[in-house]
Amino acid sequence: MAKELKILAKDNAAKIIIDGNEIHDVIRYGLTEDEKGAQLELVIAINEVEVEKSCLQSTVQVPRNSLICAAQHIKAMREQYLNDRKADFSAPCSKCELNSQCYFNWLETLTPIFQKSNVKISVAHRAN
Repeated sequence: MAKELKILAKDNAAKIIIDGNEIHDVIRYGLTEDEKGAQLELVIAINEVEVEKSCLQSTVQVPRNSLICAAQHIKAMREQYLNDRKADFSAPCSKCELNSQCYFNWLETLTPIFQKSNVKISVAHRAN
């Protein structure tokens, strides 16, 4: 709970100081009081975000080709679904700029993503 609150408004801008900590780039604010106490609602402009390392679970390196491949296959599957077409997972490979590097082996290209995400995939077909 804040012990001290100062709101300084000047030239269509506001600076909020809560217990000595300044909040800049305040676009709009509202201060209300009720039986529970005072509530300050802020709308601020965010130009840059700093995240403490402890907030991040992990950083994973995945090859760029794997990300491009995954995105193209997701996009193709979505378009096939929206157009009521049978799923053809190999369709985006024919138009891909990277097919001369992966030789149409989408499974190998996507393997780094599967490994990092612990997602298992099988290309075996099981009859109904």
